[in-house]
Amino acid sequence: MSVTRPQGRRALWASFPLLASAAWGVMYVVSKQSFAQVPPITLCLIRILLGGGALAALSLARGEPLPKAADRRGLLGLGLIVAVALGTQYLGTDLATASQAALITTLTPAFTLLLAWVVGGERLAARTVLGSAAALAGVLLIIAPQLEGLAGGSWRAAAGSLLLLGASFAWGLYTVAGKPLVRRLGALYTTTYSTLASAPFFALLIPLELRARPMGSVTPGLAAAVLYLSFGATALAWYLWNKGIEYADASLVAIFFFAQPVVGALLGWLVLHEALGWRFVVGGLVVAAGIVYVSWPERAGGGSARP
Repeated sequence: MSVTRPQGRRALWASFPLLASAAWGVMYVVSKQSFAQVPPITLCLIRILLGGGALAALSLARGEPLPKAADRRGLLGLGLIVAVALGTQYLGTDLATASQAALITTLTPAFTLLLAWVVGGERLAARTVLGSAAALAGVLLIIAPQLEGLAGGSWRAAAGSLLLLGASFAWGLYTVAGKPLVRRLGALYTTTYSTLASAPFFALLIPLELRARPMGSVTPGLAAAVLYLSFGATALAWYLWNKGIEYADASLVAIFFFAQPVVGALLGWLVLHEALGWRFVVGGLVVAAGIVYVSWPERAGGGSARP
C-alpha cells in the first residue's frame, strides 16, 4: 500500500496541522471540566473508541484494507505511544490546571525538532530553528503570568507538571516515529489503527481507576464534551496532523503546534469574554510570524521549500 502525493497539494496539506492545533486549543478546558464526572483514563478510552471508530468507518468506506501482519507491529508501537501520551496528558491536566497543561505542552514542538534531528535524521534548516524560537517566544509572552502559578503550586501541580512534560515528549515521539508509516500507508490509515491500537492499554487500567473513582451522572454538557473530544479533538485533529506529516517534514509540522495556546486564548476571549491584553496581541503576532516564516515557500533560486 503506497501513497502518491500530488505536488500541487503540498501547501494545502501542510497547513492542516494548524487546524488540528486549533481543535486542541479548547481541549484542555473541555477535558478538565469533564473529569468531575468521568475519570481521566476512562475518558481516554471513551475518546479513543468513539474517535477511532469514526476513523475506521471512514477508512473502510474508502475501501482500505485491515492492517496486514507486516504493519501491525509498527501500528501497535504507535498505539503504545498514543496511550502514554494521552494518558499522561489527561492525568497531568487532572492534577494541574488547564492553563498549566496548555503551557507545558507547548514544549512538544521542541521535543519534536530534537527527535526529528536525532532519531528521524532530518536536517534542521536555520529558518526552521529561527521560526521555532520566534513562535516559542510568542507563546511564552502570552502565558508569562501563568509561570508564577507553576512556581508556587502544590505537589499535585508539581506531579501534574511532570506528567505533562512526559506527555509533551511522547507526542513529539509519536510525530517522528509515525512519519515512516504515514508516508507509506497514508494519514487516515495510520491515524485510524494507531488510535485503536492504544485502546487495550487503557482498558487494562480502567477497573483500577473506576474502583477508586466511580463515574458520575451523564449530563447533556458531558455528552457534548465527549463528542467534541472524540470526533473533533481526536478523529479530525489527529487525521489533520498526520496529513501534514504525509506532505511535510515532522520538524516543520511541529511548528504549527505553537498556535494551540493562541487559539485557546482567542476562543476564551470570544466565548468566555476573557480579557486578552497587549501580551496576547504582540505574542500572537510573533507566533504567526514564526509559523509563516518556516512554512512560506522559498524562491526557486533559493533552495527547497522544505526544511
